[in-house]
Amino acid sequence: MAGFFGFFDFTKEGPGISKDAPQKKRFFQFFDLYFRKLSKLISANLLFLLFCLPAIFLAFFFLPSGSILLFLTVPLFLVGPPMAGLTYVVRNLSREQPVFMFSDFWDAFKSNFKQAFVYGVLFSFIFTLLVFAVISYIGMLHHGILYYALLGLTLAAALLFSFMNCYAYLQIVTVNLTMRGIIGNSFRLAVLGFKTNFLTVLFCGILVFLMLWFFPYTLLFLIPLGFSTISMITCFNSYQYMEKYIIDPYYAAHPEERPGYRPEEDEEEAVFSDKQLIPEDDEEIPQITGPSNP
Repeated sequence: MAGFFGFFDFTKEGPGISKDAPQKKRFFQFFDLYFRKLSKLISANLLFLLFCLPAIFLAFFFLPSGSILLFLTVPLFLVGPPMAGLTYVVRNLSREQPVFMFSDFWDAFKSNFKQAFVYGVLFSFIFTLLVFAVISYIGMLHHGILYYALLGLTLAAALLFSFMNCYAYLQIVTVNLTMRGIIGNSFRLAVLGFKTNFLTVLFCGILVFLMLWFFPYTLLFLIPLGFSTISMITCFNSYQYMEKYIIDPYYAAHPEERPGYRPEEDEEEAVFSDKQLIPEDDEEIPQITGPSNP
């Protein structure tokens, strides 16, 4: 393992996989990629935890109060900017792009701080509301069928919210849209990629359940790999829909903005760069619309 978990790895990237090699099924592609990027995922996870220290301290501040709900939900509003850094790094790892671990994480943390913080606050509020509603309706099921219906609607809303969350941070670090545009796109992508989103949330949910059920033994996995593994599953499964419905249509409508664009090569396939897509003022991204930032 070169360097120290990827932080001081100055060796050249390997030759990679030939473009003519037979394509594996995505399930096997994921595990092949996951284990090849394992040391970098450990680095990303440790960086994420380092930047989440304020949220961790706040969580344990509420622990003596005996409120597990406060312990689990209140600190979430501080996690937004670190999550942007983690998502940016893991997105690049999932796409097999070069990653400069600390500088990439720090740049994404800084440049997306405001929007990621706002989304973190919004996520914390909605998550707390949904958890409280589910607990309340379960306690009132003996009052009649109405509460079964309300519980069902709340669980459906929680599932949709989980689907949308797969795309929120990916958009924050990839495209330049207002929060309203990001939420609107997240809703549309939640519907368009329903089957994949369901599998993503299912696998991540099982992983979270196992980590909570066997806690504190799962700290042996949670500290080095827990959060980056969940992010890897999300980025690997969700980015394909962003590429299909946001990035590819944008470059089709604006071929001159593709990296390495030359007028005589309009028909060549473009390689998407790390630069955030910035539509012109008052212009909408094709298919998945959203107002642009000024």
